[in-house]
Amino acid sequence: MSDLATRLVHGSRRARRLVGMITVGSLVIFLAATPAHASGRVVPIYTHFFTPGATGPADIECAPRQGAQAVTALEGFSDKGVEPFDTIRGQAHYKVCFYTMADGTTQSSGTETFTGTIDRCGTGSVMWRSEGSFTAPDPATGIAQAKGTWSVVPGTGTGGFSKMRNGGGRWALESTPQLEANGVQLGAATC
Repeated sequence: MSDLATRLVHGSRRARRLVGMITVGSLVIFLAATPAHASGRVVPIYTHFFTPGATGPADIECAPRQGAQAVTALEGFSDKGVEPFDTIRGQAHYKVCFYTMADGTTQSSGTETFTGTIDRCGTGSVMWRSEGSFTAPDPATGIAQAKGTWSVVPGTGTGGFSKMRNGGGRWALESTPQLEANGVQLGAATC
């Protein structure tokens, strides 16, 4: 496991507290936003992920964003469920627009199509939207921290996820300048 992964997985007290707050906050928000008539069962989403870096330009259009100094569309893959207690396992293909802001921070917006298994839900694929913000990279290490939200795109599920109409939560990660990243994704979905 890389030093970056070790810090995120075993992390400092601050990182563990952040993960705990994200978990509780995501579940409360999701459960409060889930309509009482929603069919299916609510399952927790908890996973660690590793992204080896972007594989190249993405074939998506990035909408203009106020204050952006540069815009880059990238795609790549992310391995989900790298820890034994994770509730989802598989691979996700992402296509994301990265907006570099004047203050050195970066905003992101895109989609991720997950293919794999979600405990108590089955095996299949589903797409979710993701929005996030990255800190300016640390001058000494180049490492940036990011956090954001994700939400299921209704009607995109196949196989065991074909009934998934809602779900979402939060994610957090640390990233190198080459976009190698280790992170956590938390929340819930209705299957």
